[in-house]
Amino acid sequence: MLAEFSRWDFDQYFCPNPFSEPRRKRQYSLPTRFAWCDMDASDPDAYDPRPGLVWSTSPGRYQALWAWDEAHKASDAEQFSKVLAYRHGGDKNGWSATKMLRLVGSVNHKPQYDEPFVRVITCDWAEVASRPLPMRGTRGNWPVHLANIDADLGKHDRDAVLMRYWRSLHPKVRTLIRNRKAYEPDRSGCIFHIIAGLHEAGANADEIAAVLWHNAYFLEKHGRDINKLNDELSRVIGKLEGRR
Repeated sequence: MLAEFSRWDFDQYFCPNPFSEPRRKRQYSLPTRFAWCDMDASDPDAYDPRPGLVWSTSPGRYQALWAWDEAHKASDAEQFSKVLAYRHGGDKNGWSATKMLRLVGSVNHKPQYDEPFVRVITCDWAEVASRPLPMRGTRGNWPVHLANIDADLGKHDRDAVLMRYWRSLHPKVRTLIRNRKAYEPDRSGCIFHIIAGLHEAGANADEIAAVLWHNAYFLEKHGRDINKLNDELSRVIGKLEGRR
């Protein structure tokens, strides 16, 4: 399968978790022995318990896996992964059981980098017996849930989506969608307005993804990163719908 998509032409990802159906959807998630974390620029040595496998995705940025001594149902595995990220400075939206991680040995094609290899930093597959303690001050002693979105980019055509909702969009949102360059300095704010505007107009997550994937503000901030696309959709739509 990977031989069909050269690492020099494509970003290559994998999901560490098994599924009961050949679809990477949360409802099909099976029990797993793993926890996972997109550490971003946080210190891999600061995590407790320490991860078994750490790899560098770009200069100063890391991802990791933990191999527990027994399997956990997907919802519990997500909570362990979420606590690790929240407590130690990892990506707070990267804990879903459908999380995609960069494949070791692949190439990072983000425009701000010089095509670095994704390489292993540490590897120790000894089973981990301890678990991260729950976070304090949150309902049920765990962090609150946001939306879990796994967008299907092939489901909708960008232009068809825009034709469907254009008249219902705020003029500011139309401008941000039309911009061919990221003129506004607040990239995150622009992404929020685009998602919120389309959501309020009635677009679903797959439709919004079709628009955002080609948008200058998203590309300037994240490049062609499907994980970040899902993270942005989950973060914004979760807030708009008040999911807790």
